[in-house]
Amino acid sequence: MIFPTVHLNGTSGADLLSQTTDAMLALSDAMLALQAAAPHGRDYYVQQDYWNAFPRAQDQHWDRIEKLKAVQADLVAISEAIHAQMTERSRK
Repeated sequence: MIFPTVHLNGTSGADLLSQTTDAMLALSDAMLALQAAAPHGRDYYVQQDYWNAFPRAQDQHWDRIEKLKAVQADLVAISEAIHAQMTERSRK
């Protein structure tokens, strides 16, 4: 993964960290909304292929959640890299 470099001519470390944090918070809200929209069997039992449709819907739902978790993990790594650079700069 490529991380931004905190330097004098670029976006400040504080702004980079704030932007990443805002994205993580928005993603947390999206994850909560997505979890609330989990498939329920009552919405699939009328389908002809219910025994396959509902489990597939559940699998697809969990795949979407896992994708959001992966993006969140990326944002955490980016935030940690920015924070480490800011810490290093403050020691100099």
